[in-house]
Amino acid sequence: MPENGAGFFSSDNKLSLELMDRFKGKKYLAGISNKNNLVVATDVKTDVRGMEFILNFANGESVKCSTVLLGKHSVSNICLASALAYEIGLTPEEIATGINRI
Repeated sequence: MPENGAGFFSSDNKLSLELMDRFKGKKYLAGISNKNNLVVATDVKTDVRGMEFILNFANGESVKCSTVLLGKHSVSNICLASALAYEIGLTPEEIATGINRI
């Protein structure tokens, strides 16, 4: 990637963090395991209908989300996609609307 590019990295994955260390461009973290992320998921709950969680954004905003997807990896991937969407200008509410459809 070019040095003037942007990279989005999972704080939940050791290999992703190693790639981030080598990346020279603007870096964004997202995931479940680091409170210093651009986007972090908290209060993750699973039931027979899927998962619910709170997406917390670095600016202090938060939204409740739900999905029929299962697994911690799904929430981690949603955090990454949400960080990218947020950075290109979508609001947390718009992001939550999209998540609630999957």
